[in-house]
Amino acid sequence: RVCLGLVIGLLFGVQASAWAQSSLGAQQAEAQKQRAELQQRIEQLQKSIESTRSTQKDATEALRDVETRISTTDRELASLQQRHQQVQAHLADLQRQITEQKKQQDVGQKQLARQLQAQYANGLSPWAALLSGNDPQDIQRELGYLAYINSAQAAQVRQLQQGLERLQQLQAAVQKNETELIQLAQKTEAQKQQLQEQQSERQTV
Repeated sequence: RVCLGLVIGLLFGVQASAWAQSSLGAQQAEAQKQRAELQQRIEQLQKSIESTRSTQKDATEALRDVETRISTTDRELASLQQRHQQVQAHLADLQRQITEQKKQQDVGQKQLARQLQAQYANGLSPWAALLSGNDPQDIQRELGYLAYINSAQAAQVRQLQQGLERLQQLQAAVQKNETELIQLAQKTEAQKQQLQEQQSERQTV
């Protein structure tokens, strides 16, 4: 009986040991599985972090590029506005000069017209002097007076012609400035639209 009890006890011990080893193996397998899953999760997180860093770097560079373009556009707009003001001031000065030149032209034309009318009314002409039958000295004086008048009139005519040329130059300059103003306005509007798009792009980034 003692031997039988000893054998039974040994059998129970062997089974308990086998069960304990089987349980430990399962625990080790489960631990290894959890470790592998954790390692996989860590690798995924590291990839996600690297991707986020890369995206952040790209966004930072994109933002810096947009800010640079916005700064450049701001300077170009300021330059356009300054040029616009300069052209407007020059245009106003040209208009003033045209007004003054037209006044001078009007005065000169009226003076010349009055002189010609008076000369015609008085019968003053080289032919009238020669055919007057007056004393030769009187005729000579009249011819000298006529030469003086004609010389003064010729100077007035030249002055009027120069005034007309000046008017044409001023009007051409006005047209050129007006064309430049239109171009500046169009370019300014395009730059403003570009600036708005850049600001929207910056907001998106």
